[in-house]
Amino acid sequence: MKYLLKEDLILINKMTVDRHGGNYVPPKNLLNENPLDYLVDAVKSEMFGVALYPEIFEKCVLYMYNIINNHVFQDGNK
Repeated sequence: MKYLLKEDLILINKMTVDRHGGNYVPPKNLLNENPLDYLVDAVKSEMFGVALYPEIFEKCVLYMYNIINNHVFQDGNK
């Protein structure tokens, strides 16, 4: 399985703000970078060799939940 990198998530945020409007603060529009670093690793988490989020929809929910609730970006979190 291929996972989104930190740079991928930042690019998606930039494209979202460009498309739907908002305030993009260069260079990366980050408000809280630590939750983003955590998220990149959390999606891949395993316990006793079993993935904590085995289904693709569970991984998507984890990305969305953490970005929205942790206010990772200056704008375009939702």
